[in-house]
Amino acid sequence: MAGVRILACSETGMPQELAESLGITLVPYYVTFLGETREELDIDPVELYRSMRSSTDMPTTAHPSLDDYRRFFRDATDDGSSVVYISLSASYSNAYEMANLAREELEGRDIRVVDVHCATAEQGLLTILAAQFAQDGASADEVVAFVEEASMRTRVLIVFETLKYLARGGRIHKAQSLLGSIMRIKPVLTYNEEGMTEPFGRVRTAPQGLDLIVRQITKDLEAHSSDRLNVVIDDADAREWAEKVRERIQQEFTVSQLWQWTVSPIVGSHIGPGAWGVAYHCV
Repeated sequence: MAGVRILACSETGMPQELAESLGITLVPYYVTFLGETREELDIDPVELYRSMRSSTDMPTTAHPSLDDYRRFFRDATDDGSSVVYISLSASYSNAYEMANLAREELEGRDIRVVDVHCATAEQGLLTILAAQFAQDGASADEVVAFVEEASMRTRVLIVFETLKYLARGGRIHKAQSLLGSIMRIKPVLTYNEEGMTEPFGRVRTAPQGLDLIVRQITKDLEAHSSDRLNVVIDDADAREWAEKVRERIQQEFTVSQLWQWTVSPIVGSHIGPGAWGVAYHCV
């Protein structure tokens, strides 16, 4: 039956079972590791992270091709449905551009490509909220407007276990990684309004990182005159700690909805094992 269908990048890390339960279609990215290229959705992320800890090889990643987007958009609109595709920030890859090229080629079909100026769990959280809104009967225009408004009330804070994977991937200088290791610094990153990663703080321990996140959530709730949260907690093979994060968040705040999953292989390939984050939407 025609309606509004929500599509998103697989790099959100959203489990496929959750996506299917909400009517979300995940467009797969690609990971190449140890000479093998696979769709991200076919990879066990925990297995990948544990292999990364012992390997000198570095995974490489690729966004969906133009043909991929044509196929997914065509399949989703063949019955007359509208599509809202929640894309990661255009600052990180050409995926947003590829999706728009496919949209332009499929003339006559109602396809919206929305750059939410973020990635990872924050993008996944916005995708879930968009899908829930669409299930309530919202039009494509209403879904797009809702996502744009919700993104102004959403943030993600990511705590890194180590800087060495950013250095190995060429994203920071190796000297910075070495200095960070010597000083036992765990950087905390977020996304700015332009959709670029930016430093948010530095801590020496995971509990300090969680304290920082709790303080910032409190500030954001006050700034938005809100008293409730929707939350996603994700981790890159740090599940035991992520459970403690979940417990603390639920103790400190009124949580309307909470999801938990593993950081996607696409993202984890760059940030490395041990990282974890909290994405939240001030309701």
